[in-house]
Amino acid sequence: MALRKISQVEERVRARGGLDPCSLAARYPNLWEHLTALAYPDQTARVPSSVSVFLDAGCLKACLKDKDNGLVAFVTADSLTGLLEALEAGLAEESLDWRVDGYGAKKKR
Repeated sequence: MALRKISQVEERVRARGGLDPCSLAARYPNLWEHLTALAYPDQTARVPSSVSVFLDAGCLKACLKDKDNGLVAFVTADSLTGLLEALEAGLAEESLDWRVDGYGAKKKR
């Protein structure tokens, strides 16, 4: 048996059988799945993604972090709704510009 550390949040979500969908889940189903799915369709374990929203140089941006694959994708919009729509469309159309997540990577000496 392989050891694996499970966060307290993941334990609570698994114990409840998942997260309850909200109105945003129906409007942005691909994004909701990315943020909440604990397993792939073949039932192998998956670390859920996260999304961060921030203002950078006067632009509203979002970073979708695919923790399981070590990738990030950024979108820019004029509103929070626009960010969510851009992420949803990018996931649905598989058009997000995924990059290797370099945050926290070990630096060469």
